[in-house]
Order: sequence, then C-alpha cells, then structure tokens
Amino acid sequence: MHKVNPRFLLIAGLVLLLAAGASWWWQGRTPTPRLMTAGSVTASQPDGDSLKLTVKYSADGAQRTATGTVNKAAFEWQGRTIWVCYEIDDPSAATLRLPYDPWC
Repeated sequence: MHKVNPRFLLIAGLVLLLAAGASWWWQGRTPTPRLMTAGSVTASQPDGDSLKLTVKYSADGAQRTATGTVNKAAFEWQGRTIWVCYEIDDPSAATLRLPYDPWC
C-alpha cells in the first residue's frame, strides 16, 4: 500500500482552500445580472419637479407592478417612455429608468 505524504495533503488542502476562497470572492464582486423590459404607466402623481410613477411590466411570465420616481421634464422630453430594470433571480425587485438613463 502506498503511503501519502502529509506535506502533499497539506499543500493540496491549501490549494483547494485558496481556489474556493478566490471563487467566493469573485462571485461576490460580480453584480447580479439585470434585465430590462418596457413598462406601461398605470398611475402618475406629480411631486414638484418629479413624478411618482406606478408601472405595469411583464417578467418571468407574470404581470408585475413597480413604483419609482423620475424627473418630470425628462420623462416628458423622452416621449413619456419608461423602462423597467429587474433582477433575473427576483423579477419583483425592479427599478425604473428613462430611455436616456444609463443601462441597468
């Protein structure tokens, strides 16, 4: 029977531990991917220079609702179009964006 060198086991264990730690660290740095879909405004309420919007959108095969605040002048200037950004893992966690806003 072949005897395994304890040093080899220690080094192999450390390499595995470092690889697992690096993988965990990398996953923590990578943001959760987000998707974007068109939304339909179902309600709006003026609030000074802003608008509080309630938006209906479809994600993951279901109709959902999101609320958020956008700049009133920008919303009008950009054609009253609204996009909804949501997480792949949790489509109910959504934010609103205007067409000229940065990507999700």
